Amino acid sequence: MERVGIIGALHEEVKQYIDALEGMQTQTIGTTTFYTGNLFDKPTVIVIGGVGKVNASVCAELLISVFKAKYLLFTGVAGALEPNLKIEDIVIGEEYIQHDVDAQGLGFAAGEIPYMDKTIFQGSLKLLLNAEESAKTLQMKAYKGRILSGDQFINDTEKQQALHKLFKGACVDMESAAVAHVCYL
Repeated sequence: MERVGIIGALHEEVKQYIDALEGMQTQTIGTTTFYTGNLFDKPTVIVIGGVGKVNASVCAELLISVFKAKYLLFTGVAGALEPNLKIEDIVIGEEYIQHDVDAQGLGFAAGEIPYMDKTIFQGSLKLLLNAEESAKTLQMKAYKGRILSGDQFINDTEKQQALHKLFKGACVDMESAAVAHVCYL
């Protein structure tokens, strides 16, 4: 059966999933602990990845190469960029972009990864549909949209508006686009 990997930057973002694992076991690689077991009868591995794109990337790679996860989900708190979003609304990532990639001095567009064929990473259609259906079942407000990531905590209104205008992002976090990048590679 296909294994699912779940990453959250902070313990609070994945605690409920870890607590729900059946037959939980742990494995530590370096300084990171991975929690394995079954979640809703699916083999699952969960990791508290830490804050930032490098931490998320390392965890994504380990979930794929060591734990053989077929699907990766990133979950956590994000800052709203879309004016209609309210606290506790859910954004389901259709696309991901790293807003802090800046090689404009070399002639690349803001957010464009130099010499790479992709800058905007697509979410899995299968996972998007599953997430939408789950949100409906739970009667939660969920929106599909582009999620921006960068190694910055964005709490300045002008910066939020500028990112929304430039990248058309629904929300911003510090990890998910890096996970999408690793999945693409």
